[in-house]
Amino acid sequence: MGNELREWITQKINGYGWSISELARRSDLSVGYTSRVISGQQKPGAKFYQGVAKAFDLTLEAIERLDREGIDPVSPDDPHTLDSILEIIKKMTPEQRRKVLEYAIFVLRQEG
Repeated sequence: MGNELREWITQKINGYGWSISELARRSDLSVGYTSRVISGQQKPGAKFYQGVAKAFDLTLEAIERLDREGIDPVSPDDPHTLDSILEIIKKMTPEQRRKVLEYAIFVLRQEG
């Protein structure tokens, strides 16, 4: 598990006022295993990723993307969504950014 995912989980549980025990309970994992993974003492298995996704009401793909690419999983209503979009765009090539811009303009015209 990468540091970004570990830091994200730590920020989330602190923000929710959860303990490691509470995260473990919501993830259907043992407290010891959860603690060792978050502290970096043990590598996570598939069950850890599934449990974290469940605990934070996210898809497994969102958690894996965060771990693999550092992209914060947020909902469209979350005020941090724009920050996440900008982080994704920063990682794109100029051609990819041009396509995203064209698509955004298309969507706006359809909605407007």
